[in-house]
Amino acid sequence: SFSPFSSGNECLFLWFSIPLRSSRTIVTPDFFLSYFFPSLMSSTYLTDGVVLARRDWREYDRLITLYTEKYGKVETVARGVRKITSKLAGNLEPMTYARFMLARGRTFDVVASSVKQSSFQIAQNDLGAFALASYFLEVLDRLTRPNLPDHELFALLVEYLDELERDVALHDGSPVFQRLLLTEFFLLRVLHQLGFLPALETCAAGRETLPHAELWFSFAHGGLVCDDHRGNDTGAQRIRPQVAEILRLMGDGELEPVRLIKRDDRSAADIGFLLNTFITHVAGEPMRSEQYFLSILAVPQRG
Repeated sequence: SFSPFSSGNECLFLWFSIPLRSSRTIVTPDFFLSYFFPSLMSSTYLTDGVVLARRDWREYDRLITLYTEKYGKVETVARGVRKITSKLAGNLEPMTYARFMLARGRTFDVVASSVKQSSFQIAQNDLGAFALASYFLEVLDRLTRPNLPDHELFALLVEYLDELERDVALHDGSPVFQRLLLTEFFLLRVLHQLGFLPALETCAAGRETLPHAELWFSFAHGGLVCDDHRGNDTGAQRIRPQVAEILRLMGDGELEPVRLIKRDDRSAADIGFLLNTFITHVAGEPMRSEQYFLSILAVPQRG
């Protein structure tokens, strides 16, 4: 019986990935498959996605976590990808953006084929930027559940990787400050999209407008609190006015004003610490890449 995944039919998926135009309609890959191979479409599907993580599984396979445009996070298996002869290996590295054909499976969906859309060259050009991107991908992985589509979250992921790669290309060897701010900005946007954005404009405990006085960041209350409502929250961290101002600017969701922030390494490090601790509080445990993230950026670790 015919299978598009059998040896010698690799070009079929490549052909599927190119929309065909006629005078009246555009023949998309999904339309072609559903029209000519209806039984195949019931067990396979196409989607754009970014590789979030991978880990070895069994002798020659890998488990691949994708964040896809149509289906959200999808846990998949790539069979035989650890063999030297595998043609899929290059398209299944973290931060790779590709179009995937996935076959539905009992436990994990199977990566049948893929066509690379973009391979962000962050790791090859800047170790600090790679640490930032790795941390960002892990946060997205840990805070999302499988099979919950979120087109906005997918767009944020691709936009972040694109902006980070562009910054590395334009400012190769420059201080990490701007890339740290960029990552913090997109982390806040991800938290907002997932419903975890910390309170930045009003007191997280009392709900009143925050004064321009001493402020605290309370992980228990979920954001900024005034001195009156900090109470016995021993875990709250005192923050400087500059940090509160930058956090509010980031919380507005506009990237251009963030780009114009005057360099302030101490404030960027403070915000990185606050966000990392807040994300740990939300996730229930630290990120695996936390120590690498902090050490690469020389962010001070505080007890």
